Amino acid sequence: MSFLAFFFIVVSLVSFVAAQLILKRAMVATTTTGFRDAQFVWKVTAAVILMTISFFLTLGLLQRFDLSYLYPFQGLSVIFITLTAAVALKRS
Repeated sequence: MSFLAFFFIVVSLVSFVAAQLILKRAMVATTTTGFRDAQFVWKVTAAVILMTISFFLTLGLLQRFDLSYLYPFQGLSVIFITLTAAVALKRS
């Protein structure tokens, strides 16, 4: 595996984790401001863009590598979401 492939795997993983956290913050904000707030729209738009980046990077990586090679990296997203949510969202 080259450095570039590892870089794309990490970018895909980080963009997916960031999108999940941004969506969570956007949905929490709707309890006070509603769905028509500009901040909500920007957060959802940013999260969708990040998930799109993650999706297309994953598709490109699947062209080059076996699923059995990439799936463990994708499985790390659950761990990273849990850890970053504990820190960023003050969840336990």
